Amino acid sequence: MERVERTDLRGQRLHLLFGMLSCALLAAPTSLVEFAIIPVGLFWIIRWPWMWPAARWSFATPVFLAALAFTAWQAISLSWSGDPRVGIEEFGTARFAWGLVMLYPVLNRGRGFVLALALGFLAGNLSQLLHAAGRQWHIDWLTWPRRPDRNSGWWDPAVGGTLLVAALGLHLPVAFMGRGRARRVAGIMTVITLFAIFATGTRGAWIGGLALTALAALVAIARIRPRRRAGLTLVSAAAVVIIAAGLAWFSAGESIRARFEAGRAEVRSALVEGNYNTDTGARLAMAGWAWRLFTEHPVRGVGVGGYRPAVEDLLRRQGVDPASRALHDHAHNALLHALATTGLVGAALLIAMLATGLRGLIRTALREGPGTYAAGPLFAMTGLVLMTPFDAFQVNTQTAALMWLFLGLGAAPNARASAEHEPGPAA
Repeated sequence: MERVERTDLRGQRLHLLFGMLSCALLAAPTSLVEFAIIPVGLFWIIRWPWMWPAARWSFATPVFLAALAFTAWQAISLSWSGDPRVGIEEFGTARFAWGLVMLYPVLNRGRGFVLALALGFLAGNLSQLLHAAGRQWHIDWLTWPRRPDRNSGWWDPAVGGTLLVAALGLHLPVAFMGRGRARRVAGIMTVITLFAIFATGTRGAWIGGLALTALAALVAIARIRPRRRAGLTLVSAAAVVIIAAGLAWFSAGESIRARFEAGRAEVRSALVEGNYNTDTGARLAMAGWAWRLFTEHPVRGVGVGGYRPAVEDLLRRQGVDPASRALHDHAHNALLHALATTGLVGAALLIAMLATGLRGLIRTALREGPGTYAAGPLFAMTGLVLMTPFDAFQVNTQTAALMWLFLGLGAAPNARASAEHEPGPAA
């Protein structure tokens, strides 16, 4: 590594800078996320002649091969999809897989990418603050078109909730296992992010965020020696949640209570009265339809993009007018959607891809220290996985982009060693 830093220091630093800019853009509004590849992509192409002896191995990492198998099966499933146009959009989230190869040559500087992403999310939190100010003082140009009980800033509320659960994961390991000033800063950012999650009004994200916080606290407690200090971590975790919840209740208590009561009423209406046309009821129905489609097509599914037309056909066979039901293009459940559209084969490949990426992130966290921001992507990816019952994160543009980034950050357990073999002058 020292030899590489001497011979290619400028190239490494510029690659890091452009990579950080691309990572920060993943937390921007959707229209900007589409352009996130440009900074790092252009520099990756320019620098290729100098770094190819090491960078070529990015195409042979276990996570890249697993991702290749998953996306190839998705592409094949287009041949039996009921709506290939939607299928291409769904399969097309693989365009964000640049994180698997374009960051690989500088993964030894991966904390910079985590910092950039965290700053991008902080900018998104600022958009939530501006939205709240715009509503309070009736400044229309400061607001986004959101319902009165939802404040997700420039993100869509449902997608924004999932994104913020991942953002929460970036800070939790440092907040609970870090030291010094970094721990204090991470604690503040954890409170801000939890507060932002409550503000979105996304109930699945409330559950996912609290579950991720509890999981991070348990990991921290398990690592504490001597055990008598474990109580302090537990108290810290509880304090973080209470402070964030208190701030959220103080600023938007009525909206939060309304969302909670509406969710409870919608579940009761669906299960007791059979009304599945509410927000929560529709999600329950879509999960049920996804399972039914999987049981009818267990091996290959109905094809990517085929979820909605297959559900419409299912309803017609049951004598139900599809227009009378709330339908979406995906099942709002990552695993059930994979089972329904790509069958056992596709779901197994998705799980294998995520597991391989998580394995790499675990190794990075253990090597760099679980109480550092290098461990953030591990907990952020875990946050996405925890959102499985509430969101098809592999389908939605912004959540899929984050998934691919985290897979890329865990692409090579021996990335440091690989980077040491990169020869040549600065690009």
